[in-house]
Amino acid sequence: MQRGQLKYIIKLLKRLERQTDEIDVRTRSLMPGLRERISLEPSYIQKVVCEDEVGIQIITCLMQKGVGRLLPPAIATELGEYGLKR
Repeated sequence: MQRGQLKYIIKLLKRLERQTDEIDVRTRSLMPGLRERISLEPSYIQKVVCEDEVGIQIITCLMQKGVGRLLPPAIATELGEYGLKR
C-alpha cells in the first residue's frame, strides 16, 4: 500500500469515528424522551426482533427468567429442541 492510500484511509477512519460519536450524542439525547414511549413488552419485542419461532422462544425464555440471569449456553440448553448449540 502506498503512503497516499494510508493517509486517505486514516482520514476516512477519523471522519467515520466523528460521525459515530455524533450519532452516539444524538442517541443519548433522544433516549430520555423516548423511554416512556417505548414498549418493552414481550409482544412488542417479538414483533420487532424475532424472525422465526426460535427467536420467539428465546425472548419468552428471557422474559420468564429475567434478563441478565441467563447466559447463552443456558438458553441453548433450555431450547435444545430447536437445535440451538453454544
